[in-house]
Amino acid sequence: MTDEPDNAWKSKKGAAKMSVQKSNSDAASRRYWTPGSILRNRKHQLFQMFFMLACLLLTLKYPQFAVAQTCIIVRKMPKEIYVGSDSRRTYTEVTGERSGAVEEITDQVCKISQEGATFFAISGFGGFALSRAVFPSQRLPVLARSGQESLKRLVVSACEQGKTIAEKARAFEQMAADPLTEALEIIRQNNLPYYRQRFADKETCAVIFFGMEGASPAFSVVTFESVNSMSAPVSLVHRVINSSDYPNEVSLTVSTGHHDAIDHLKGDRKFWEIGPVAGITKLIEIQMKATPDKVGGHIDIIKVSKDGAEWIQKKPQCPEIKK
Repeated sequence: MTDEPDNAWKSKKGAAKMSVQKSNSDAASRRYWTPGSILRNRKHQLFQMFFMLACLLLTLKYPQFAVAQTCIIVRKMPKEIYVGSDSRRTYTEVTGERSGAVEEITDQVCKISQEGATFFAISGFGGFALSRAVFPSQRLPVLARSGQESLKRLVVSACEQGKTIAEKARAFEQMAADPLTEALEIIRQNNLPYYRQRFADKETCAVIFFGMEGASPAFSVVTFESVNSMSAPVSLVHRVINSSDYPNEVSLTVSTGHHDAIDHLKGDRKFWEIGPVAGITKLIEIQMKATPDKVGGHIDIIKVSKDGAEWIQKKPQCPEIKK
């Protein structure tokens, strides 16, 4: 067995289907008896109706998505773990309801974050900007922000629920399945060409949890992949891999996001003779050249060991490590 455990992914089907629930206001209606107050009340109601209709039309016609394209590499050594990531994130504004016409804007974001003693990195689908008034699902507001902040909230909640890194990963898997399915289903319903291009039969989202457990480094990777046909509601397959599943391996290397150009090198022991930092940098640079429209920007690398965590290299957007 090589030090690349990609063939050991264990899968289970996610059967969650989209369920957009309508919320009814529980505020009691008030009666106004004077002619002036009745007129003011009707004007207010007309204004509210016009405003909500405008929100509905604009949201359906110009939805926005955030996709962190990403190439993330994890290199686990006997006493420490290294994680590196690119910085590219793409905001996509869909300007055609069914035509698939899009306008894409890219920026740079730090994809490696910290919650207590646990670190995590996110790749793939990063959020969905929608109006709560138009889509009042109980869970959708969690993903109703562009960028990765929406998923970070779920990761933070998962870290609070689990004790070990594997437990935190399992908690996130359970918490994220329904909101991701719902958000992707809305994309599929409102812009099928874009859904086909970005998400169909692809890894839609992945989160890597990593850190130290005692004196040993550990990581867990959670991925979601859409497996439904274009005419069927979104269905996600969940995959989880834990470094603890391979106790006899001296080193392990896994990747998420785009990695087709570097798969032949991840398990090459001779390649890793250049060291973990140089190796991670080289792999991401190779993927950048292969997919420049999907992977790019500054490369951030963090190291975690029993002595603590430290940035090997980072851009200004990456936060300082909390002790």
